[in-house]
Amino acid sequence: MRYLILFLIVITHGIGVGVGSRFAGKIPVQRLKAFIAIFSVGLSLYMLFVA
Repeated sequence: MRYLILFLIVITHGIGVGVGSRFAGKIPVQRLKAFIAIFSVGLSLYMLFVA
């Protein structure tokens, strides 16, 4: 069972990398940076107050 989950993780990660490399040039960098910054701050606040 453990190896099946590991196998699925590796396969889905590979698919994600392949799809991401195709769309990498089409994503506006500034929006991506802003989204990551907002997500990081939100996650940090969540971890501070909830976890």
